[in-house]
Amino acid sequence: MSEQELDKSFLNKRVLLVEDNEINADVMVAMLEAKDIKVEVVYDGEEAVDKFESSPAGYYNAILMDIEMPVMTGVEASKVIRNLHKQDAMTIPIISVTANSMYENIFFSRKYGMDDYVAKPIQPDNLYSVLKKWFDKYAK
Repeated sequence: MSEQELDKSFLNKRVLLVEDNEINADVMVAMLEAKDIKVEVVYDGEEAVDKFESSPAGYYNAILMDIEMPVMTGVEASKVIRNLHKQDAMTIPIISVTANSMYENIFFSRKYGMDDYVAKPIQPDNLYSVLKKWFDKYAK
């Protein structure tokens, strides 16, 4: 896949990044912004639920969700988001971001509403590939 083809997939995309570690958040923001993806960052699952719930349907193209966070974990936040009475609550791609990518954790995440995962430490090509897959699937 060419660089140009990849970049076209990211045109006018917006991601909600949920990451409690500020350094990790900064690194991921830099990776996403390098592809001209608009990023909004929150630092725990409760903030993620509030931000998603108060946004218009279709505002975000994906949620990158850390699993282990204070206040509300990524799994808990994903369950709440999937149960919201909001047009895109069941279709927004929720991508788990985790340092523990063992098979059981991937299954556990999918069981509770996460669609895919990206392993930490984040490799840019892996992040872009996963996002492209979901952006293209729901391209308007």
